[in-house]
Amino acid sequence: MLDSKGFNRWASQYDDAVIRSENENSYPFAGYSKILGTIAERILNEKRKDVLDLGFGTAVLTSYLYENGCCISGMDFSDEMVRIAQSKMPEANLFKGDFKDGIPEALKTKKYDAAVCTYAIHHLNDEDKIVFINEILSVLKDDGILMIGDVAFQSKDDLLKCIKQNEEIWDDDEIYCVIENIRPYFEHIDFKQMTFCSGIIFIRK
Repeated sequence: MLDSKGFNRWASQYDDAVIRSENENSYPFAGYSKILGTIAERILNEKRKDVLDLGFGTAVLTSYLYENGCCISGMDFSDEMVRIAQSKMPEANLFKGDFKDGIPEALKTKKYDAAVCTYAIHHLNDEDKIVFINEILSVLKDDGILMIGDVAFQSKDDLLKCIKQNEEIWDDDEIYCVIENIRPYFEHIDFKQMTFCSGIIFIRK
């Protein structure tokens, strides 16, 4: 698994790596633009102004929302990712933070209309995912929604099938969401499978 220094080195080439995988419709970034576009469209259509992005990377998603009038706050554990994102969104409220430590206190001073987490939560194990998701829900407004776009599967069988098909390039350090494993913990959860290896999880407060 890449640490924050590894992400710092990779940041300048991150978008190119995503584009290559997406164009080849290959694991792990098949459907990447479609996922981000679906999330952005929902936020803008529902006029959700205050948006929290957890693991914003190079701000591909949130810079678009920012340009369309959203107030962006967020965290990423790479100094270089924060620098790149801040250059795209000068007025955004961005902090360096690690998922393992939860949401920085500076981001808990307000409530958000929506929270997004794209291609990032797989750095947490299943138990820590549940804790972190509940923490995110705690900073949402009463009608708020969390949207998680990532490599994700409806069932363990679907995950195992994808592993078998991509065993030569599979990243064993990443722990992807399996919906049947997390559904019991959340009353208002939906999942939309977008490609053979990715989807969007919707969790309402």
